[in-house]
Parts: sequence; C-alpha cells; structure tokens
Amino acid sequence: AEEEKCDHVLVSLFEYYMAHPGKMPLEYVQISYRDGTERAVTDYLACMSDRYAIRTYQDLFIPVSFPVI
Repeated sequence: AEEEKCDHVLVSLFEYYMAHPGKMPLEYVQISYRDGTERAVTDYLACMSDRYAIRTYQDLFIPVSFPVI
C-alpha cells in the first residue's frame, strides 16, 4: 500500500512538472532546454528527498484549510 502511495506521488509530480517546467529551479529549466523536459523533470525528482517530495506534493495538490475566524 505504501509503495502505491509513493508511485502516486512521483507520477503526480512528474506530470505536474512536465506540464509546468518553469516551476522547477532554474538549473532544471536550463537542463530542460538543453536535454529535454523529460530528462530535466526526471533529474529534479531524483534529487528530491522523500520528505521534500511529499511536502512538494502536499503544497501542489492538497488544499489548505481556511483559517478559523
């Protein structure tokens, strides 16, 4: 079950950055121009720690609740 969750996170991040390569750090945007977006996104995801990948996924895909008044 945990492996499926990890797969989902990585696939979701891959698809997001393939559609929005400009959202990656400049280093990877440059790789995108030089070697292609797929290579840049793959390299970017490979450099992420587990915690960073999960936090990025949460920031991109999980809504933040409204503050209580």
